[in-house]
Amino acid sequence: MKKPLIIAAVIGLICSTAAFSLGLGIVGSLPIGEGLPGNSLMASLKFNGEPFVIGLGAGLKPSYIVTTFDWWLIHANLVGPLNIYIGPGLYAALNTSTKNILFHFGAKVPIGLSLFPVKWFELFFEIAPTITVLPTLLGLGAQAALGLRFWF
Repeated sequence: MKKPLIIAAVIGLICSTAAFSLGLGIVGSLPIGEGLPGNSLMASLKFNGEPFVIGLGAGLKPSYIVTTFDWWLIHANLVGPLNIYIGPGLYAALNTSTKNILFHFGAKVPIGLSLFPVKWFELFFEIAPTITVLPTLLGLGAQAALGLRFWF
C-alpha cells in the first residue's frame, strides 16, 4: 500500500517541478536604424528560471536568416501579471537576397514588458537599442518586437 503512494508522490514532485518550465513562442520584429536586417518572424525559446532567451527566424524582403541571444540581467515583477526585463543581447543575420551574401552582427539591450494573463501564456513587447558592428561599423538603431510564448 505504501509503495504506490511513494511512487505517486515522486511522480507528482517531478511533474510539479517540470510544469511550465519551457517557453516556446513566436515573435515579429521591426528594425529602426542603420545596418539592421529587415522585418522578421522568429521562434523564441526560454527556459524558466534561466536568464537566457534564444531566437531563430527569417525575413522575406530582404531574404535572410537571423538568430538572437539575450541575457536578462534584470527580470522583475511590476504588478500582478506584469513583468519587466532588461539585459544585453547579440544578433546575427545572413542576408541571402543579393549575389554577395551580407552578414549582419551587433549588440542590443532589450527592454521589455511581459504579461501573463494565465500561467501558461505570455504576451510581450520589447524595444532594444542596437549598435551594429557589421555591415555598418557602430551604426545606431533599435529593434522593436511583439510576441507571445506558450509555457509547457
